[in-house]
Amino acid sequence: QGGFLSGEIISIDNQSITIKTMDNSSKIVFFSDSTEISKRADGTVDDLKQGEQITVSGEQNSDGSYTASNIQLGQR
Repeated sequence: QGGFLSGEIISIDNQSITIKTMDNSSKIVFFSDSTEISKRADGTVDDLKQGEQITVSGEQNSDGSYTASNIQLGQR
């Protein structure tokens, strides 16, 4: 089941980001080489920075984390 998630990147590593959502909770989002990362021009993992506002679409996992199919950089 797909879903959307929006918030501020508060940490990042080579396979996941943690974002602070609008309700001040935090969610872990996993990504891979097949995850599309976009902004006004095509983006890359290097564009994911702490403090960046993002919107994520993808699957919510049973533990509450997400696996991203798309990460949109910038305000919604």
